Amino acid sequence: METLRRWFDSNGGVSRADWLVEPIATLEFVLPASWFGAEGNARLFGQPALDFQTSYERASSSFSISSFSTWKVGAALKTGWRF
Repeated sequence: METLRRWFDSNGGVSRADWLVEPIATLEFVLPASWFGAEGNARLFGQPALDFQTSYERASSSFSISSFSTWKVGAALKTGWRF
């Protein structure tokens, strides 16, 4: 979970303060080595994995017109090599 507090400079005697709260969930699927023919081939490709991530961002502000919420969804191919 990411939480952020922001304060803004006063403008015309009015100040603004925001809270941003964003819980994040990640699901990782490691591709089986058999999909590459053998463990050695999977290592050659960096032990690939698919990461699926979703988050919900909620912004609360002292200005009602600045408050919002949004969903974010994404996927990534993750690889890694060890030296």
